[in-house]
Amino acid sequence: MERTLKVSISGIRGIIGAGLDAATLVSYVNAYALLMKPRSTIALGRDTRISGSAIVNIVSGALAMAGHTVLDLGIVPTPTVLFTVRKRKFAGGIIVTASHNPIEWNALKFAGAGGRFLVQRQIDELIREQKKNSPITNPALRTGGIGEYPCAIQDHIDAIVASVDAKSPAGRLLTNMN
Repeated sequence: MERTLKVSISGIRGIIGAGLDAATLVSYVNAYALLMKPRSTIALGRDTRISGSAIVNIVSGALAMAGHTVLDLGIVPTPTVLFTVRKRKFAGGIIVTASHNPIEWNALKFAGAGGRFLVQRQIDELIREQKKNSPITNPALRTGGIGEYPCAIQDHIDAIVASVDAKSPAGRLLTNMN
């Protein structure tokens, strides 16, 4: 099977087992972990693809082994991960989603502080670090933790509703729905 891994400003994406595998995921997550300040908190969300759960486990483990705290948001829209990173002042976020690609594909999209996708300079740095493929080693007491943050979608909805002018047509519609 042909290797399909594609690396761009949008992150990394590929077909599971044909370019996107556990070793590849760990090498890119390790590179991303090195871009973050030590012992940072990283949000992690995913779409509904069947491979998403396994990828989240790999990504969470790699980030925790690198000393970061991971908060798994669960299945959430990409903008919710970005919102959560910004609102909670996390160091970054990773979204496991291949967007419009067929079901056998999956991907990692990387965000930094402020809930913004990494810019080209940061992606170039991530790629340089990934090519070094240096494993991150931490003693047991320096590993991070993995937790859940199940209220990310509700936080995002609440922020959207709060931003709507109740006197506008959209605001009146929203008010009448409740």
